[in-house]
Amino acid sequence: ISDPPYANTGSQRLSHTRRKQVLFFFNATARLAHACSANGMQLAAYRGISGRIKSAITSLLGSIGRGGPFARFRSSSGRLSMSQPAASANSSLTNATGVFEENSLSNAVRGNGVNSAPPANPGDGVPATTATAAAAWVPSQSALSGYSDRVAGCILGKMCGDVLGAGVEGWSPQDIQLSNPDGLTDFLNTERGFGCYTDDTQMAIALTRSLIACDGRIDDVHAAQSYAEEYQPSRGYGGTAYKILMGIRQRGIDSGSIRTVGSMYIPTGSFGNGGAMRIAPLGLVYRHASPEALREAVAAALRCTHVHPVAIDGAFVIALAVGYLAVRRPAPAAVNPPAPAATAVATGSGTPSNTDGSAADGGDGNPGAATATAAATKVNDELAEVATPAALLAYLMSYSPLLETDGMVQKLQTVKDFVVQARQFKSTNESWAQYFASPEWTAELRLQAEISEPFQIRADDAAAVALAALCCHWDSPEDAVVAAIHYGGDTDTVAAITGAMAGALYGTRWLPARWYDNLENGTSGRDEVLQLAVRLARFDTRT
Repeated sequence: ISDPPYANTGSQRLSHTRRKQVLFFFNATARLAHACSANGMQLAAYRGISGRIKSAITSLLGSIGRGGPFARFRSSSGRLSMSQPAASANSSLTNATGVFEENSLSNAVRGNGVNSAPPANPGDGVPATTATAAAAWVPSQSALSGYSDRVAGCILGKMCGDVLGAGVEGWSPQDIQLSNPDGLTDFLNTERGFGCYTDDTQMAIALTRSLIACDGRIDDVHAAQSYAEEYQPSRGYGGTAYKILMGIRQRGIDSGSIRTVGSMYIPTGSFGNGGAMRIAPLGLVYRHASPEALREAVAAALRCTHVHPVAIDGAFVIALAVGYLAVRRPAPAAVNPPAPAATAVATGSGTPSNTDGSAADGGDGNPGAATATAAATKVNDELAEVATPAALLAYLMSYSPLLETDGMVQKLQTVKDFVVQARQFKSTNESWAQYFASPEWTAELRLQAEISEPFQIRADDAAAVALAALCCHWDSPEDAVVAAIHYGGDTDTVAAITGAMAGALYGTRWLPARWYDNLENGTSGRDEVLQLAVRLARFDTRT
């Protein structure tokens, strides 16, 4: 459990005494939640309780000092010393001073646009930008095109989904709809501030840095160090992650201790979604690796925090999906190319080949969705193979022999059966208010109840629900992210995973300007993530 953030009220902050009182209450209730966890409620109940505690603390802090967003803080203890290859040791993207200073700048100063007029050019600070028919500001084609655009879209899509879902984490679908009858389509101000991401994105950024530093290969010890280095308590980490990452900061980690740290606090290992939420960058880099090599890489990336088979299966499925989508053109949901060959796993080959789909069943009633598809297709016209919901799910199912848990296989099969039967749902000319009243939305919610608990803390639940959101709203990636949030539960994580997959397929050009412009843009913010994406796109690890 992380410390609650301070309230930023101009030059005023909570008094030291008041903060101690708040922390005492917070930590006492957190210990109670941990005791419940140890007695069988395990991770789902623990996180659910701690989430409610955080909400209560946020309300308390807000009542004490109104008038500004919550500041985000970095550790004053400095960055961990990390061994980096010589080529990247002096990178301009690293923190040269090696010290994290307290960041008390307002969001307006940080470039998030809250309490200030929107910038004249929403792309300030990034390569030259251009508006598409979808009204999204994106880096110019000369700066980001082809595969680089897919990588940037994946990471920024994750960030946008994370930020959009953070304000309603733990809410039920009914409560989210009641508060947002026209759909939750704009960022909310949270305890972290407006446009600020959570631990979901922070850990993905840390993994990205590690992959770049290690020349596109996963190193379990280096990745663990990177997670600890990037760690900020105010991002909303769970209690076990806090203990592990702080332990790495204080005591370090090596090839011996990393084998046991993942089961130090939960003997069987965590089955949570913390691995699936951060794994997308690895799926990009290992997009042409054999499935066996990819699974080993996923396990290494998760080793310090998640060693339970459920956690590894969920992350493996998302990594597979991201790698598959990043090298294919998006085709309308109604177009279904042949499923991948069932012998793909047995041969140990990399990505199975699909032929272009040729049979359409009359369209999907979604003409406006062609914008994002056309843009991505133009940029990626060198990609001959197409992706559809049915093809993606058939591809994932073809690797089910590599999944260790029956639950993940069953959830994938359920989503596949549902999508093949139902095809596309909401059309672009249909409002969310109209769609919420439709039988199609009711069917989506029934699917969620069938494949997942209400709070998708299990990795297989989160992976299956995110895939369902993407496939049910295939032709409109923005709608897919919004739907993922309206399913309720662990909204920031499910929407972040959905956004990562959508970005891997569609690049950056589907991102709405109102999201892109308002992403936090300080250290490890939007512009730096764009730079990291360009560097990550250079790697294609196959073994």
